[in-house]
Amino acid sequence: MSELFIVGGTARCGSTNDQMWRSCDKASLLGIDLDTLEVEKVIEYISPSDACSDETPAIIFKTGTLQGNLLYLCTETELLIYDPKNFSVKNYISLPYFNDLHHIAPTRDGTYLVAVTGLDMVAEVTPEGKTINEWDVLGNNTWDRFSKTTDYRKIPSTKPHIAHPNFVFTIGDDIWTTRCNKKDAQCLTDFGKKIDLSGKGIRNVSLSHDGIFHNGDIYFTSVDGNILIADQSSLKVWDIINIGEFLDAVNPLGWCRGIKFLDEQRLIVGFSRLRATKFKNTVRWVKAQMKTMTGLESHRKSFPPMPSRICCLNLKTNEQEWQINLEKYGMNAVFSIL
Repeated sequence: MSELFIVGGTARCGSTNDQMWRSCDKASLLGIDLDTLEVEKVIEYISPSDACSDETPAIIFKTGTLQGNLLYLCTETELLIYDPKNFSVKNYISLPYFNDLHHIAPTRDGTYLVAVTGLDMVAEVTPEGKTINEWDVLGNNTWDRFSKTTDYRKIPSTKPHIAHPNFVFTIGDDIWTTRCNKKDAQCLTDFGKKIDLSGKGIRNVSLSHDGIFHNGDIYFTSVDGNILIADQSSLKVWDIINIGEFLDAVNPLGWCRGIKFLDEQRLIVGFSRLRATKFKNTVRWVKAQMKTMTGLESHRKSFPPMPSRICCLNLKTNEQEWQINLEKYGMNAVFSIL
């Protein structure tokens, strides 16, 4: 059996919260048999009270990593390392400065790189929970803005973030992170290097999220349904895939996050159902898209949002081969595909 893992969360019953991830009260991992497309919920997790806010905590798995024989997942305030064969927890770390974690990636030295989005930083942590490196993703000193004595796990949000790092990766010996609000990927070990993820000169896109390496390139998702292809040698985006061209839909596609190649021509991407947000400028692309298609101010009523789902795209035929509605299996927000 060929298996795929979908990482995300389950919405709190009756929630009207203004951000999709804040509306989740359970972290979820789905397993999908790629031979039959059957779906099974394999992990449902709730953070302990000492590791999350007392004020309606957000509990969700953000972007994870499947490498070797281990599955690396993070909630907003915790790192959880699983054995994917039986889903037993092999390691657990929760540190006071963990706030709005967005990604965990293992290094070749056996440590963990963690996007600590709430503090606009990336940290390197040992399996024993010792922090051995910290990088302010703006090139400043994290502790000039934040306090080393505060337990940020208990603080619901530190927004607005200046940079919002949400995906950590390496090129050679260098450590990188995407900076959502800056529309770029920034090298943390050589601050002179960066990748422009605005789409300038090709196709303007919205906020970048996560990525995957494939054939010498890095494929980055953009939440408005575009995929930016960057050459890891030149550090330049050379093409952009518009997912909307693959799909026969006029409704807003949803927040695009999560990407995985099945083979040389088939790519899977994830979408989360659009919800209202108080940071309205982050969804201007939705309004612009719908007004362009309809000319109507009442596009919200005319074109309701599509459900959280994954789609298999054929890059050779420019068609969607299949999609799976994840809300039928209790997943309402998607963060990564492994």
